[in-house]
Amino acid sequence: MRQVGLAQVRVYTPRGYQPGHRHPLVVMIHGCNTNAAEQQAASAFERVADRHGFVVLFADHDQRETLAVGTHPVRCWRFWSPADTHRGLGDPADVVAQTRLVQREWSIDHTRTYVVGMSSGGMLTSTLGATYPDVYAAIGVVAGCGYGANAACLLPPYHALDPSSTEAAAAHAEQGRRTRALPMIGVHGSADTTVPPAAGAGTVRQWVKAANLALSGDDARPVPLSTPARVVRPPHRRVYEVADFRMPSTDCLMARRVTVHGMGHYWPGGSADPGVAQWTDPTGPDGAALVWNFFRQFRLESQLDACRDTRRQS
Repeated sequence: MRQVGLAQVRVYTPRGYQPGHRHPLVVMIHGCNTNAAEQQAASAFERVADRHGFVVLFADHDQRETLAVGTHPVRCWRFWSPADTHRGLGDPADVVAQTRLVQREWSIDHTRTYVVGMSSGGMLTSTLGATYPDVYAAIGVVAGCGYGANAACLLPPYHALDPSSTEAAAAHAEQGRRTRALPMIGVHGSADTTVPPAAGAGTVRQWVKAANLALSGDDARPVPLSTPARVVRPPHRRVYEVADFRMPSTDCLMARRVTVHGMGHYWPGGSADPGVAQWTDPTGPDGAALVWNFFRQFRLESQLDACRDTRRQS
């Protein structure tokens, strides 16, 4: 592990890692009431990394904090704080500093660097999509909310108003001159009572509309579903639905929404170890594989090139 500011950088290098070969990098951001080490044990990202040869950074904040006190109460990332929603400030700047250290000191392909977060880490991931779209090729939000939602996203009435257009405009404005149509995958349990499932659906809508703003300046033409949501019934695991959002003229995949039937506020799949059971639902689909299978289609380049590369992929 390496030290960046007050945080320790926890990195997993896959079997077959080759110095000098440019490996993809996935940044994994934990949620509340946990830390990077526990998220590493829970998420089962390592076995997917071994299969596909990517490096994983398990991002964290100051490990000297307790659950109750410190700059990150209950170990939550500060998604409610306006000081942590802009480029160069607070939590997003800290995670990007960790990302850049790993890019420098390990053999990393900068065009294939991705970020995914769970719960408050998902809120931070949305923030990173708005503040650093020039660092991450694609983002993943698991049981989280969109950029600009703050703590209001935990309340069902907030989503009855469908704030996705306002949130998309905020994300687009924060991206500024770095704006790009940012691919994203959202994963949410249909029985989540901590972050409403409507928050997950709204987050996908936010990023679809933000992509429209980046490409055309118009968020009023949502990217249509290429097909009706498909139902997946893996053996001995929860049923889930997948809805893809594609550009109508090119069939370019822009966003994916995964809804896991009957799952609560958990990372899907992951470890069945009782020591980390409070953060995972082992009966869910393999969340690490779902996220990676989406990420692997994208590189950090102009969106038109990305659209040509990913045309008709799933």
